Amino acid sequence: MPTFGSTGSILDCDDAFKDDWTPDDLPERKDELTEIHHTLEPASRGFTPNNMFVYGPAGQGKTVATQLKLQELSQFLENSEEQLSTYYVNCADLSSSYQVAGEVLKEISPDFDSRPRGHGLSNICRVE
Repeated sequence: MPTFGSTGSILDCDDAFKDDWTPDDLPERKDELTEIHHTLEPASRGFTPNNMFVYGPAGQGKTVATQLKLQELSQFLENSEEQLSTYYVNCADLSSSYQVAGEVLKEISPDFDSRPRGHGLSNICRVE
């Protein structure tokens, strides 16, 4: 008789059904991972990376691929003098560039408590 907590033989990885699970490898996205790598590569040498616009249908691995390459870059830079800060903003529920800019500001400024309202876009797009 099986006991609770024992692994069944149907799935190799039950964690794959969890929302926060990230695979270790994306074999179907090698070309896309290479493009992301080349875009971020200047940051590994202390230069500003190129801009990147990732788009496509939902569920194709855009977020996972980008987060995987950012994690690799972060691990590479752990033992170097270079510093890297990454921020993640989910734009699914945001309907305008103003809202996106407000969420980005909230991510990068810990003392900024809520999405700004009634401020010009130039005020919330400041770089510190």
